[in-house]
Formats: sequence, C-alpha cells, structure tokens
Amino acid sequence: MLENKDGSAVNVEQCAMFSRLISPKLDIEDIISDNYNLEVSSTGIDRPLTKLKDFVRFIGSDIVFKPNNDKKRKGKIKEVVGNNIKILSESDIIDIDIDNILFAKLDV
Repeated sequence: MLENKDGSAVNVEQCAMFSRLISPKLDIEDIISDNYNLEVSSTGIDRPLTKLKDFVRFIGSDIVFKPNNDKKRKGKIKEVVGNNIKILSESDIIDIDIDNILFAKLDV
C-alpha cells in the first residue's frame, strides 16, 4: 500500500510506477520463492488510523475504534493533546492514550 508523505491522494499512475519499480527487485532478490501477484494500491479511506498525525489530520471526523479491554465504539475525534486523543462517543468525552487503542479507522 502506498501513501504520499504530504497526505495527498495516491493515483493509479503512481501505483503502476511503483509496481514497475519494485517487481524486478523482488524477482532479483527472490524474497518470495513461490509464484505471487504483486498488488499495489493506495491506503484508501478505509485505512487504519495508527499514528498521532492520522488522528490530528482527521480531527472532526467520525471514527470506529476499539480501546484496550473494551468493546468497539463510534465517536468523533475532538482533539489531540500529546499522546492523548479526545473522542466524543455517545455524549461522553473519552480521553485515551494512543497506545491504548487497539484499532481505529474512519467511519464512512
């Protein structure tokens, strides 16, 4: 999966270019001994939010997330302060450290 460092959208031409660049290197290095198909794509809108910058980028967005030792929830990213993410979930503000989130993604 590809993602531009500046956060801009990845287009089909970039995926094709990367595929043409990496495929011969994989063949030469013979990292994968079996037959394989190389699939290159963008991370897309359904990608997981894993880094603080992901949460900062999507402040105000609806997300689905699962805190450690809790059920899956829905909420809206309100703020990111240090390593803590403030999420409005069912009229409560959850203030959670990023290390205590098992997974999170945009709720589309």
